[in-house]
Amino acid sequence: MLTSETFNAIGRANVDDEQLKATYGPEAGALLWDQKTCEDNFEATNTMDGSKMEHYESEVFSEEHRPVAFENQMRIEHNVPRLVRIFRRDDMRARLLKEFKDIKAETYPFIDTFKMMKDLWVEKLCTSLEEYNRN
Repeated sequence: MLTSETFNAIGRANVDDEQLKATYGPEAGALLWDQKTCEDNFEATNTMDGSKMEHYESEVFSEEHRPVAFENQMRIEHNVPRLVRIFRRDDMRARLLKEFKDIKAETYPFIDTFKMMKDLWVEKLCTSLEEYNRN
């Protein structure tokens, strides 16, 4: 639910943090906007290849780039647990899902595959050996 696609959609749907604060409350709105900003800066700040996060002390970063990478990493580490705590509440989760229900997270295909594997597993467990041998 709280994926990079969600934060990109938050940036497209809201011009500033005041709209988010009005919708989700002051704390959640400010955290969502801050996390959206961190996600926007993530690729340029915390990765070198665009996909794998580098630790801020990595030698691939220059000395002047390390403080920026450190700040973005710490903000993400600070925001994520607080956002998870806020969006555990059913009413807050419902608000977020209502506004961004069209976003498909990258985990949905994995979840669908996992459900299909579970159904196959249950079918195999429920099929008797005799029935299996006849087919």
